[in-house]
Order: sequence, then C-alpha cells, then structure tokens
Amino acid sequence: GGSITGGGSSSTPAKSFANLSYQYFSETFGCGSNVSYTNAGLAGTSSIVGNMRVDNDVFSKNADIIFIEFAVNDQGGERFQKSFESLLKKCLSQENEPAVVVITLCTQSGSSCQDWMAKVAKNYDVPVISGKDAIMNAIKAGTLSWSDYGSGDTIHPGDGAHKLIADCIGYYYRQALRSENADDSYDIPTTSVFGSEYSTARLITYEEMQNLSAGSWTKGTNNSGYKNGFTFSKNGNNPLKFTVEGKGILLLFQSNSNASMGTANVTVNGKTTPVKSNLQYTWGGLDGNVGYYQNTSGKLDVSIAMDNPSTTFVLYGIAVIE
Repeated sequence: GGSITGGGSSSTPAKSFANLSYQYFSETFGCGSNVSYTNAGLAGTSSIVGNMRVDNDVFSKNADIIFIEFAVNDQGGERFQKSFESLLKKCLSQENEPAVVVITLCTQSGSSCQDWMAKVAKNYDVPVISGKDAIMNAIKAGTLSWSDYGSGDTIHPGDGAHKLIADCIGYYYRQALRSENADDSYDIPTTSVFGSEYSTARLITYEEMQNLSAGSWTKGTNNSGYKNGFTFSKNGNNPLKFTVEGKGILLLFQSNSNASMGTANVTVNGKTTPVKSNLQYTWGGLDGNVGYYQNTSGKLDVSIAMDNPSTTFVLYGIAVIE
C-alpha cells in the first residue's frame, strides 16, 4: 500500500493499523513467536509501483496473508486498473497460495477507487474490508467526524483511525471464523475485469539486459534500494539500449509535478511510447508506466532516449512482462 499502510500518519509505527492488526492476530491466533509481519507500505505509491516491487518487498518474505491498500493513491484509467488487477492475480498465483485481502479507504471528500477495485475483488472472490463505508457511514450518521478520523489533512488517518481500521480487520477475522468454506480448493478465474497482462512483470537486473549500452545514461539512481536503474546524465542524448525476451516492459521511475522532470521516449521493436515523469499529484517518489506490450513473447529491442535532453529522468528499474 501507500503512506496509510506505511503508517506515516500515525504518531508512532506501533500505532499504525498494520502493526495493531498484526498484534491482534498474533495474540489471538499465534503460538509463541510463530507470527511475524512485514509492512511494505510506501508513501506516494500506487498499485503500478506495487506490482513491480511486490516480488522483492512481499513475496521474498513468504507471506501467508497479504493485504492490499491502494484505493486512495490509485486513480481511474487503464494503467491503474490493469496494474491493480495484475497485482491481485500475482499475489494469488504464488506457490504458497497466500490469502489476499483488499482494504479500501478514502479521502475526506469520500474520494476512493473502491467502486472499481471491488469489481476486481469480486471477480477473484477475495474479500474487501471497506474502510470507506465504515468512515463515510459513521460521518453521515453523526457518530464520527473527519477531525476524529484524520491526522490533520484530508487524506491520512490519525492514531484513533488507525485503530478503527485495525478493528475492522479484527472483525473480518471473527466473521471468517464463523463461516464455512464451500470448497477447500481455490482456482484463479480465467476471466478478468480490466486485464491482468502485467501479472508476470518482474524487475530485471543489469545482467539480464542483453547487448546493454548505457548511452547518455549512467548506472545507478538516487535511491539505494533500486540497484539496477539508470539516471539520465544530460550529456548528449544517446539512447539507453538493450534487448530482452518478453511480452513488454514497464518503467519504474521518479516522478514529480515540476517542469524539470522530463519525458522518456521508449522505443521497442520500432514503436515509440512517451513516458512522462512530470506528473500531477506527485512529489518525488516512485511511479510507473507501460513502455510497451505485445500479446506474444519474443525478442524486444529497447531504446530509451529523452524527448528534451535538458530535463531530468531517474529510471529506478525496468520490469519485463514475461
């Protein structure tokens, strides 16, 4: 998830809903020290980014239960909808068959991606814990105000609201205990709502980029967590080139809403797609977009050059859709 999952709006990490719900689960269902948790929330990120970093940040921990919270940070449109659905399917496709739960929250105005996310969840038969409904219904009934819920802005919950979200998760566990599975097996549906083409995407290393030529790009980024990225050097505009096998590529990059952030022209097998890093409602964190996609896997000849070589572009990583 984003900053709400990360707990940045709680007064301490211990009071975040992620930690509180972990403590509840551990105390209620755990035995000794056999329950652990990972908080993979990252401020300012959407499911586009989540789909690319989930392998390293979640799957590497072999999680048994995965909560997904992007209803505030995502927007409408294909790149978000397909990325969210792809992330959901990718989680369900793991060999250890984790349980997957969607959490939908909202802003003070009620803005949320809950409506379309709930359609995806229904298609894959996974539960939705609707913080939005709990919050907005309580405000409408007069039993809660946004000042009771919020941390001082129009987006983030305060300590009491983190506890409210954790209580909703605890309620879900109790309801699950009262129900019976109609079937012990689960089959991932073959149908999709918006498309799950990106569910096989994974970030690749320098070593997997065949015939790599950096051109006017230098290896490395301003984020030490992403060691296989590139930074445009503003020294000429020679393209970054490589070849790889797959159906397409996704770009993970730094975005910000100022004119210094540029547009990378991504050319794959002769088709060029502009990828902008000057985006609204962003403040320098990770973002992502589709550089190219085809229906069948094959050789991809990739070339990335700047539209305006006086602007900045930080490419944190490249994901190949397999």
